[in-house]
Amino acid sequence: MALKFRRALLGDGFAVQLARLQVLPPLKDTAQIRVDIERTFPHHPVQDLAEKLVEVLAMFASQHPKVAYAQGQNFLCAPLFWVYWQDAPSYALKDTLYSLGRLHKLCLPLYPLDRRDGGPLKFCRAIAGCLAAYFSNWNEEHNLYAQSFVLHFWGSLFANLFSMEDVLVLWAFLVEPETDRERILRLFKFTLEMIREHARILDLGGAAAFAFLSHPAVHQVERLTRCLRERGREDRWPVLPPI
Repeated sequence: MALKFRRALLGDGFAVQLARLQVLPPLKDTAQIRVDIERTFPHHPVQDLAEKLVEVLAMFASQHPKVAYAQGQNFLCAPLFWVYWQDAPSYALKDTLYSLGRLHKLCLPLYPLDRRDGGPLKFCRAIAGCLAAYFSNWNEEHNLYAQSFVLHFWGSLFANLFSMEDVLVLWAFLVEPETDRERILRLFKFTLEMIREHARILDLGGAAAFAFLSHPAVHQVERLTRCLRERGREDRWPVLPPI
């Protein structure tokens, strides 16, 4: 899996070597990062590497001052670091740092540039509108809660919902395409499949439906991704309406 992530997020062997040769930026304030890392997969062995995760995120914030550090990035960082650490510990920090930038692009619209930035909410409304096109029992209340669902879970690519094992299954599915556009489409298709699996729950109303969908135990990530792979092989992918 480490090789798959490197190829998808770093590039070929030369790009990997180049990333590993880069000079690391200085660390910035890590207080908020440490708080967030403590609640990132708290029962998983990745917590033994908490200091390394803090270091990666602080360096990422130094490298990307316009984005800086925001809650959610902790969940993007931990699975990457865990995979790379298992494969090549001496390179895990740099591999994660430079992979994180590419992975972050998939959910960048969910991260506001400042307190007045309404872009994330507009993006969530657009995605909710696209989801609505697939359900006959969808109404305005569903739109409202779907927006909250996307805002809460897309920013971490569902890593704040599922276990580490399920997250890695999902991410392996997401990063397979060569372009970020196709990867975002897969993220949408996975979200759609999560809802379609329990479509009858929508009849209970938006609040109850999306509260139910926010419990990881109701989803089988491996089965959902397997179903979507089959749809792709049969050329029956759901089509994302224009945003």
